[in-house]
Amino acid sequence: MSKTIIFLRHAQSISNNKQDHGPQHTIPLSEAGFKSVEQLPEKLLALDWLKPEAIFYSKYIRTRETAVGVEKAFPTLPIAINEYAHEFYAFDLQDGETISHEMKKPIAKLFWEKLDPNMRLSENSETSTECQIRTEKLIESLLKEQKNSILCVSHGHMIRRTALYLCGRTESTPDNILAVRYCKEVENLDMVKMIFDNEHKLLLMQHYAFLEDYKIAHPYPTLNPKTAPEGYVLY
Repeated sequence: MSKTIIFLRHAQSISNNKQDHGPQHTIPLSEAGFKSVEQLPEKLLALDWLKPEAIFYSKYIRTRETAVGVEKAFPTLPIAINEYAHEFYAFDLQDGETISHEMKKPIAKLFWEKLDPNMRLSENSETSTECQIRTEKLIESLLKEQKNSILCVSHGHMIRRTALYLCGRTESTPDNILAVRYCKEVENLDMVKMIFDNEHKLLLMQHYAFLEDYKIAHPYPTLNPKTAPEGYVLY
């Protein structure tokens, strides 16, 4: 029996909208994000291929707010937090602190310049190596579920990292960190469907865009032409 895992990225957050925000786990959806979640049930129910048997979301508030739309589409399904599905946080704030979009730019620049798998940019943050270990646990936890089809509301970086892990980039190395950057973005409310055989070997991975009403299956993972250098091999 094959198994299907569908990752759904959360709707637009205030961070995606370049607004000031607090610690990662407290970032809510933006006004536009909440409006797009209202459209989600109709779009999901129109898909013949989407037949989830359970719903998971990360411990961050923006995925719970997004999961409300999934619940409305599938109100009888069990729903729970997955402890491994939250976003990578190379830098995070203490409760009560806030940061602006401009303040984040030099932090992100430092991360992508150093490409150090064990660099920790704040006291309560995560290294890339730790995130890679968590990625493996996320995959294992979803594959162990006694359901044939699972929908998990997660985050952009985490979905890209998971896709690349399943394509063989399992180690936390500078090149594998770069691969996440060069991989095509999973936009807000996009989905990535992964199909596995009965031995949990990956058979197929496809990307579906919210703005296309999830009607077109695109191969995934693929390169982002805006960030990837010419000749770069993704996997």
